[in-house]
Amino acid sequence: MATDLTAFIKTVLAQIDIVSVIQSQVSLKKAGNNYQGLCPFHHEKTPSFSVNPSKQFFYCFGCHASGDALSFVMRSENLAFMEALEKLAKQVGLTVPSNQQNGPSIDRIIYQLMRDMTISCREDLGKAEHVKQYLTTRGVNTDTQRKFHIGFCGAKYQTWFRNTCNRHAKQLTDAGVAVKSQTGYKPKFKQRLMFPIQDSQGKVIGYGGRSLSDQPPKYLNSPESDIFKKRYILYGLYQFRALKKEHVYIVEGYMDVLSLHSKGIENSVACLGTAFTIHHWHLIKRFVRHVTFCFDGDRAGQAAAWKSLTAILPVIDPIIEVKFLFLPEEHDPDSYVQAHGHQGFHDLSKASIPWTDFFQETLAQKHTPNDIAGRAAFLQAAQSLIDTMENIHLKTIMTTSIREIAGLSDVHIDKKPQIAIRKDTKNSIRQHARAVVAQLIKKDKQPTHQSPTLNAVVHEPFIEVINTWLRQLESDSSVTGEELLAQHQGTAIYTELAEIKSKSQREYHPDQLQFLLLNLRYLLIDELIAVKIQPDDRQLNEDERRVLQSLIVEKQTIRQQKRELQSNIKTT
Repeated sequence: MATDLTAFIKTVLAQIDIVSVIQSQVSLKKAGNNYQGLCPFHHEKTPSFSVNPSKQFFYCFGCHASGDALSFVMRSENLAFMEALEKLAKQVGLTVPSNQQNGPSIDRIIYQLMRDMTISCREDLGKAEHVKQYLTTRGVNTDTQRKFHIGFCGAKYQTWFRNTCNRHAKQLTDAGVAVKSQTGYKPKFKQRLMFPIQDSQGKVIGYGGRSLSDQPPKYLNSPESDIFKKRYILYGLYQFRALKKEHVYIVEGYMDVLSLHSKGIENSVACLGTAFTIHHWHLIKRFVRHVTFCFDGDRAGQAAAWKSLTAILPVIDPIIEVKFLFLPEEHDPDSYVQAHGHQGFHDLSKASIPWTDFFQETLAQKHTPNDIAGRAAFLQAAQSLIDTMENIHLKTIMTTSIREIAGLSDVHIDKKPQIAIRKDTKNSIRQHARAVVAQLIKKDKQPTHQSPTLNAVVHEPFIEVINTWLRQLESDSSVTGEELLAQHQGTAIYTELAEIKSKSQREYHPDQLQFLLLNLRYLLIDELIAVKIQPDDRQLNEDERRVLQSLIVEKQTIRQQKRELQSNIKTT
């Protein structure tokens, strides 16, 4: 049976002193039974931030931030849930229990071996003058070399590898830094400039190695492993987090990051040989309020920018400002900052364009809306992408905007009065949502069926919770229900979620979860159809009929999927 993470969280919070945790970052003064100070989450001159030591709870009367010690650490230090829990647990001498019974476990010694390898390579760099000269030529200063732990695979590394391989050959192979051959084990990296890759906590999980001779290939990277998955990693994120800045530049390679960092533009991160994905977005959005994608100005850069935008479009958040910066065709971020310096790069960044402008301009270039056919093609292409967006307000604004570009500003859309949803329907939706929550809370390490988020036809907090969890499971299907539930510790809905968990008797099964999600999705779509076909004083226009037809088709598809699933589910 999986370890009860909720019980462990309660143990940690019972032993931790919230006043001590918060006082490490906020100056607090005793005020009666509580403590007061300036809120760390918004600017204020008069203290409105209160800490209650008896209830182990904080609350700000200004911005309404609230929670326990765990939520404070997550918010104030930009930590993920498990990272914050590990930090608090360490302070009281506890270790977060493993929850890997249903999946492969990671040998923790691998992290120590990667650290030791990085240290040996750094020592080799100190003696390799030709490598240091190359870094100087590329504009990577010594401070940046130190912060990013850049090294070289020289004699010290070779000695370390031979000695370590005698005891930990399997771990080195699992980490992708050793290769098994007919004669034994040999190092994957040799006589290469080494760029360690760190996760968001600073642990080294992989390497990029550049050849400085004729030894092919020019770049050699660590293969994906249990600890290194490129779609979840952004190079430089650990260093960026330490800055506690709200603006980040996203570039395409680690040399771009190193060059920008060396010129004083430290708020930059990079993908690792892969396109920017929705997983990267979920990783970075917790730490920022402004994101600028920086690409080459050539056709390849434009294509990469468009691919990045369409990847994050479904989950893009209007609260986060997203812009695109295109460099002159002959430059990438590395070469541009070398040629024009810190100020030149910042001057150019003022020419960044909002993602909405990039979206519309790109589609207008592909489908010039100068005639009927062009406007129709533009509208169809834009609307198909806008339909993937989850934020209903952003979707409405974008739809209005692209219709204006297509010359349809005089066409009434979504002007039909909203029909109140019946109380019994709301209750039914809530009951179905509770059933889905009960299954998700019981989820183990088994992967789930991929499931899109639900239509928010009615305001229901449980549906918002479900959508949040579905997006996280899309990024990492091994996340357990205990981890999903624990993320809401200290929030208003946590008590209801915990109550559902305590009353739920049915064990988790992927097919059962999928069946319940289909039931809920069917109910939501059915209600959405009912709202759209309510009679009024006019006929449905063409677009409304098209949307209605697609909903009916989706409803039929769900009905068929439910039939197919029923035969796989064991009744209890």
